[in-house]
Amino acid sequence: MKIYNLNGEVKWTKRVKVIIPILVFIIANAVLFPFFYIVLSDSTELLRSIITSLVISTLITLDSIYTQVLNYEKKTVVIKNKKIYLITIQKETDFYGTDIKRNIDVDLSKKDVVDDILENQNKYVGISLYKIDKYGIINNRDSKLKLKIEGIYTKWKYKEEKRKAKYVLIDKNKKSKLIIDNKYENYEELIKYLKDKEEHYV
Repeated sequence: MKIYNLNGEVKWTKRVKVIIPILVFIIANAVLFPFFYIVLSDSTELLRSIITSLVISTLITLDSIYTQVLNYEKKTVVIKNKKIYLITIQKETDFYGTDIKRNIDVDLSKKDVVDDILENQNKYVGISLYKIDKYGIINNRDSKLKLKIEGIYTKWKYKEEKRKAKYVLIDKNKKSKLIIDNKYENYEELIKYLKDKEEHYV
């Protein structure tokens, strides 16, 4: 079994794709300014239209940055018996109790822990598991490999039944994208494996 974790914590600035906020700002301004200047003010309030569109565009851009940071998930890639898995600690906002937070405090660098998660996910409330059945390489750069992936995604969901609330595991077929970059431990080894084995998965 091989385990590939990120090298420490990734700073929030590294989680943001700079081009996205820039495009959001430009597009928002391109839409908002004509709307405020031509439609609402009948071409009479130039300064007010500029300021209003800039303020709203800035807020929309900040929201896009915040969303990218918030949606960033720290994934552990596991290769076991020629199968590829992704282990993710679900966002704490999905859960409501100290017991949940305590249960997801696990060391994903230890083989025995990871092996137990793969075999007994029901013991680890708050940890999701993605078993990849198919994948294909979308883009391959010097420091980044982008994949389209498909498989069974198993996650915890808070459910209420007959006045009782509990966390249950739910499975679903899921298509997604995965980016493996040079922030991962043994990055070169991992991408070499993914490139070599791609034809067996697709």
